[in-house]
Amino acid sequence: MKGNSKFWLQNNAEIMLHLRCQWIAKSWDNFCDSIFNSFIKPQTA
Repeated sequence: MKGNSKFWLQNNAEIMLHLRCQWIAKSWDNFCDSIFNSFIKPQTA
């Protein structure tokens, strides 16, 4: 997350860390599937 000319707001950094954790844990496909499915089949209240 560190690098030259990089500045992270707290909310953006938390999102990026979550994405990186999904990738490292090899859960990326499940994570993406859950996002895509939520757009295809939105839950109604």
